[in-house]
Amino acid sequence: MAALTGWRSAARLARGVLLAALTTSAGAGDTPPAQRIADDIYIFPGAVAAPSSENGGRVANVGVIVGRAGVIVVGTGTSDADGEGLLVAIGRLTPQPVVLAIDTYAGPEHVLGNSAFSRRGIPILAHRETDNYMVHSCAVCLRRLRDAVGDTAMAGSRLDQPHRLIDGATSLVVGGRRLDILYYGPTQQPGSIAVFDTASGVLFAGGLASFDVVPDAHDADLDAWGEALQQMRRLPLTRVIPARGPPGAPGRLAEVAEYLTELARATQDAYATLSDASESPDLPRYTGWAMYAPAHRRNVYFQYLRLEAKEFAEHPAPRP
Repeated sequence: MAALTGWRSAARLARGVLLAALTTSAGAGDTPPAQRIADDIYIFPGAVAAPSSENGGRVANVGVIVGRAGVIVVGTGTSDADGEGLLVAIGRLTPQPVVLAIDTYAGPEHVLGNSAFSRRGIPILAHRETDNYMVHSCAVCLRRLRDAVGDTAMAGSRLDQPHRLIDGATSLVVGGRRLDILYYGPTQQPGSIAVFDTASGVLFAGGLASFDVVPDAHDADLDAWGEALQQMRRLPLTRVIPARGPPGAPGRLAEVAEYLTELARATQDAYATLSDASESPDLPRYTGWAMYAPAHRRNVYFQYLRLEAKEFAEHPAPRP
């Protein structure tokens, strides 16, 4: 009996060493090492930086949820090659098949790996408005990303649209795992969703959150986005995985909401005083966040345009 107990202990130790190696060693190609977040929850972390040839454009976190009957992947990577590398790395994490991928928002760093998943017949889910956004915007996004990271990294990359479209919040049981798909209307983008794994309490916030990185608010309804963040904080969360930046405690959602509030106020003040939108009002509290200079300036510029469009709609110029 002692020998059998010792053998079992050794086997458990070997399995633990193997799992640790899988989650800390590099995956296929340049796929980043996986990080374990909770039981059966992993991420492949993105670089906290702008897309470049050095990081291959891999700047978004990709989530992996391992169910008893299959794997759900949140985000598909930044290119066809990235999607392929992720699938190989996931195969090293678990023998379970990938049964679903989810595009939570229409950022090129999050969806241009769709083609690798589609090739294997893996269904991809997204909100209908995210699909519409991809159709109208991803050609430009792909061109800009190719300029940033180079043709080699983006070889073979193209837009593959999602296969399963939703029109609102819903719950799914897939791969033996229950997921709540959260939708709060047009927020960060018209179709932005989040994925809440009820068993672990882990929230994949998608584009609704970025930690230590200035969020992309150029197409955002700031008020609705702030309300969505408040509602997500009421969930029984244990961990939040943002689109970009490190995983964090649920309380970090408040940081995103505070940035959006200050962005709205600063832009409104600039508009009221007829300041030039190109001279972005500074928010010193956030200058340490990655992408502050270009992303904050872009956010101000597009929010300024929204204020201008709203004023023109409410007070149209008289006809001559």
